[in-house]
Amino acid sequence: MAKRFVTKDGHRVGVGDRVWSANHLPWVIRRIAPMSGMPAGSPLWAFMDRDPSFPAQPDLDDTLFMAEEDFPTYLYRSHPSDGTCAWAGCRHRPWGAVR
Repeated sequence: MAKRFVTKDGHRVGVGDRVWSANHLPWVIRRIAPMSGMPAGSPLWAFMDRDPSFPAQPDLDDTLFMAEEDFPTYLYRSHPSDGTCAWAGCRHRPWGAVR
């Protein structure tokens, strides 16, 4: 399937791509399809699993699904660098910071 979902940082993504949610969690897109039970031609959704390289957290969900129209609001292709990462409790430190 073509990379048809557009992220907040302007990249097109599709099945197999890693994306970051606005709350700084990594996800892998596993499937793009209409919601189960919906008729043909219904809006598409991305069904995602938490990236297995991210440590499991007991208080976090392992799956996420989002409509194509909401993708540009909540998901990034690259880790969000809006300056609020540590404040938001993000555990990912792409720049090598310890805490």
